[in-house]
Amino acid sequence: GKYKESMATVTPLLKQAQDMKYQPLESEALNALGFLQMEMGDDDASVRTYEASFLAGRAGGDIMAAAASAVREPFVYAKLNQLDTGARWGRVAQALLERLGSDPTLEASLHHGLGYVAFRRDDYEEAYRQIHQTVKLKEKVYGAQHGWAGEAYINQSVALSALDRNEEALASALHGKEIIDRTLGPRHPLTITTSSHLAVYFTKLGRYADAEKYGRENLEEIREVRGTRHPDYADALELLAGTHLDMGQLPLALAEAREALKLYVELFAPTHPDRTHSMGTVSLALSGNGLDPEALETARAALALREQESPGSLRVAASAYRLAEALRALHRHTEAKRFYDRALALRAKATRREYASTLPGLGAWHLEMGQPDLALSRFEEAVGLYEGNHFAVNPVFASALVGEAKAQLALGHPELASAPAERAVALQRKAGLSPYLIAEAEGVLAQALSVQPAKRQMARALAADALKVLASDPRPERRAALATWLRSTPP
Repeated sequence: GKYKESMATVTPLLKQAQDMKYQPLESEALNALGFLQMEMGDDDASVRTYEASFLAGRAGGDIMAAAASAVREPFVYAKLNQLDTGARWGRVAQALLERLGSDPTLEASLHHGLGYVAFRRDDYEEAYRQIHQTVKLKEKVYGAQHGWAGEAYINQSVALSALDRNEEALASALHGKEIIDRTLGPRHPLTITTSSHLAVYFTKLGRYADAEKYGRENLEEIREVRGTRHPDYADALELLAGTHLDMGQLPLALAEAREALKLYVELFAPTHPDRTHSMGTVSLALSGNGLDPEALETARAALALREQESPGSLRVAASAYRLAEALRALHRHTEAKRFYDRALALRAKATRREYASTLPGLGAWHLEMGQPDLALSRFEEAVGLYEGNHFAVNPVFASALVGEAKAQLALGHPELASAPAERAVALQRKAGLSPYLIAEAEGVLAQALSVQPAKRQMARALAADALKVLASDPRPERRAALATWLRSTPP
């Protein structure tokens, strides 16, 4: 992680090579410089330096040196969201490798870069295929217990998680971290982002205490090794903000999300995917804190940038859904429906999790429009898609269960509402989700149970306790709905 010290060594070596006019050595020095620039977060400089290294290698007749830089370009261009350019460099690198013959070290770098290009294009199957090749090649070259093999396992975990294979993703990341911790030390740069990946997987598996632990650990590691003006630091902040949102630590989540976005704005162009994703997180945090007009403004700006960045992609779907939610919070239902439908259409051919995550919001829209039968069908579809999957323990699944219970109540079937409400409460308590979401689910459960004379007093007590929690909820509508029901229900 001593990048500045390494830069101080490489820079004079590069000058010496240039003074000697020995292009193969110049190519090698430039390659080292490009790597350091990438690790320090200066991706724009890195791609230019790698290209200069490639050209110096070709000019000096050193195909190996040229290939060593070409295989690096797809990954860095993918980080810059210049995916066509990254893919083109992949073809150049492949042609050079075919000329060289077998070189598993360079092939591993190329598969890694092409995997990231595929990942950025939402082609997660191809991303996994490429990165799994990297794992096999690095084990072949370095051995199964080498740090570079450990890094490949960590990268593989990202593709597995994107495919909703979260138990496998967690196992792959933990295996990679164990190798790197043992061979290179727990504070090695290769393990820094591992904690962030682990935080994501624990979140998807409903283990929020573990997610927060690794999220905080990741933030401190990056602060110590890479500083607070590195893209990885912004990534860690945003990840922690998402975890704190789910846990109901709303003011903290908003502060973290805003700090991350401020850093992304300083580091990246307006259409960079990390920057626009961060705007979505800020909008979500603003909504959680009851700041709906600002949440809407941020969501609308994020979607406009997404449409420039990657029209028709799953990223556009996510931004459209966030905008729909912001519009619904302000009771602008006609506008909201258009964006819900757009998000659903874009996610129709995505993973089950992506598609299912759109349904609870659409169900809530139908419920608010007085269409409980349509709402129930949306909530039940979401529950069915989440049921039995490793990603079932999350706030979206819980919200689908609560929505199903609300729809049954609206349809006059309280006896059918208690089971999903009880599941939602149990799931949220076990995962350590937001106390406000738990209280909302408890309020719905209380309404379902109150029709049973033997359970009426228990139901009122449950509702009263939930109301105490909701007293500090920034979303007043949850508190108001439960208070109205409690006043109108006789003891």
